[in-house]
Amino acid sequence: MSHPPRHAPGGEPHTGTGFAKSPASQPGPSKDRRRDTLNQPPRNQRFLLSLLLVCAGLPSLGEEAARHQAHERIREAAERHILNDPQPAEGRLELEVGHLDSRLRLNACDHPLETFTPDGSGTGSRATVGVRCHTPTPWTLYVPVTRALYQPVLVTSQSLARGRRLKSGDLHLEERDTTRLHRGYLTDPRQALGNTLKRSLRMESVLLPTHIKAPYAIKRGERVSIIAKSGELYVRMQGKALESGALNDRIQVRNESSDRKIEALVTARGVVEVTL
Repeated sequence: MSHPPRHAPGGEPHTGTGFAKSPASQPGPSKDRRRDTLNQPPRNQRFLLSLLLVCAGLPSLGEEAARHQAHERIREAAERHILNDPQPAEGRLELEVGHLDSRLRLNACDHPLETFTPDGSGTGSRATVGVRCHTPTPWTLYVPVTRALYQPVLVTSQSLARGRRLKSGDLHLEERDTTRLHRGYLTDPRQALGNTLKRSLRMESVLLPTHIKAPYAIKRGERVSIIAKSGELYVRMQGKALESGALNDRIQVRNESSDRKIEALVTARGVVEVTL
């Protein structure tokens, strides 16, 4: 019994070998194209090469820094200015120069920086120093400086009650920042000993001039000697104190000879003076 010839899947008649004829292979890239591909660098290498070419035209970090004035040099100039200025008093000086904004970029100065004290800079704990450059690009900057001047001042050795007459064991000298003592201070025990406290003070309190009053050299109602001066001449007479007063106070007294009320200066215990 005869059979019709079988056909391969592609429609071609079978040759009787038992295998279908393989389809023709697609044409590959040309030799010239393969050669060009082999000569080109990978894509990531091309990117790095482009980046290097761009960076080569930019200034280095060192060159960029050299074109700008170093902030530390500005702060050092401000500190030297304060240290070289005459200080209002002897003592241990401490300075803290303010930091500059890191975003600030000033052209480098080709001459030593110039410093000056601006008007109204102040002599207390806070000051301002002007720093400027003239060439090649002029600029001026104001730098804040905090200063502390430590001096030995009178401090209470214990708690003291109002009305106490001060003696040597009540006080001692201790270093304090006098730029913050705006109401004054005392540096010599002789300024305070024998005086009376006008208010109570805690231990380690700084003694201020307003805390004490000198003992009365004359009390109200006491008899006093009145010395009337006129040039090199003077006359002594008797009187009566109408109010109390310490040395160098001006008080009212009554002249017993004329019964007149006059103002006189307390110059010693029981003695007042008036200039004619």
